[in-house]
Amino acid sequence: MQHATHIPVCHLLYGGVNLGAKVYETGNLAAIRVEGGKLSITGNGLNAQSTDSAEIYARAIEINAGLWAKNARFATRANEIRYADGTITPIKSTENTPAYAPDLAAIGGMYANRIELVGTEKGLGVNLAGQITSTEATSLDVNGNLKTSSNLYTDGSTCIHADEIENSGTVYSKENTVLMASSLKNSGKIVSGADTTIQTSSIANTGTLTAAIAPSGKANDVGTLTIMAKELSNNGAHILSGNNLSLSAESLRTKSGQIAGNGDISLTVKNTLDIQDASVQSGRGLSIEASAMPLSGNLSANRDMRLTLHGNLSNEAAAENFGNLHTGRNLTANIRGNIHNQKTMKEPLSPPRISRTTPRAESTAIRSMCRLRTSKTKRMPTSRAWSLQAKQMRERTASRQGRSLSATLKTKLPCHQIQSSRT
Repeated sequence: MQHATHIPVCHLLYGGVNLGAKVYETGNLAAIRVEGGKLSITGNGLNAQSTDSAEIYARAIEINAGLWAKNARFATRANEIRYADGTITPIKSTENTPAYAPDLAAIGGMYANRIELVGTEKGLGVNLAGQITSTEATSLDVNGNLKTSSNLYTDGSTCIHADEIENSGTVYSKENTVLMASSLKNSGKIVSGADTTIQTSSIANTGTLTAAIAPSGKANDVGTLTIMAKELSNNGAHILSGNNLSLSAESLRTKSGQIAGNGDISLTVKNTLDIQDASVQSGRGLSIEASAMPLSGNLSANRDMRLTLHGNLSNEAAAENFGNLHTGRNLTANIRGNIHNQKTMKEPLSPPRISRTTPRAESTAIRSMCRLRTSKTKRMPTSRAWSLQAKQMRERTASRQGRSLSATLKTKLPCHQIQSSRT
């Protein structure tokens, strides 16, 4: 059994600190076996900048001071590390499982060109409360839970694999960020200058998830925020991209939050897309596909908007100033269920001119399989179009302002089932 080792001040000369036993094969060093022990870095910290690579192997690592290196590699839990190629193989430990390994305290920090952390023990957490800075890349591969509450910054890319990720700090990559986990709970900021890719079963976001944002806060024109999850909640929070945004989930609920991108936005939701007192804003096109959408928020696109719903579209429960669709160009809606509208569909970015003609007793501004009852005929230019497809449409406020508007009903219904009261 290895005991705890404390490093109050250390200048690493030979590139490695380990709490393991050396394994020799045919007289040569073949591997290092770490079965237990804890390495603590305190005082003035550990300076390993004199060597090309600093490798630290221990069952648990506690960092209460700074650690400086050109390239830093940490491996925790009971492992056998092969000397020739650095392959890590988990082995049985001689000690009880610690709560965290490593444990980076708020007064500690890691500073290197490249940082690699490997935690292979199932259920063993990693607590990062101190500063982590790398100039090239950061890689965290944790077989347990990862908790970050300070700043993790890299001029290159960041790749994080963990069972569960809980972030209340800031994770920023000047290039790309990749997060893969069974769940993500974010109350802080996860930002990249280019692509951000998040793949997880569940996301509870009360903070900010972004891509294509420069350190200055300005939007970049290259990069995509890609989120793949089974369940996603975005409560009072922000999902933002300086360029494109692609989100796919089995269920998505955003309340009092914002989903926005300067480029194209694609939302694909297998079940219900619930937008409550929130907004989805696209600088270019907006494409949404979902089973159903109780629209209690606002959808807007500077260019085209395409809605594909396998169920109903309803904004009847929307609060004041919510439940609106705004598009700068064309709206195409394929609704397999019913449309229940009490709001106004309009194009505020480029309002068209609507000419009135002599009133007729029965006329329509919507082309459909049957006439709609209106009091005025309103001619709209046909250079751009609204296209609505639904089984049934019911409107309390039937005002539409658009370049042109057409409605095609998938099922032919009697005219009395589709009513419009234009004035």
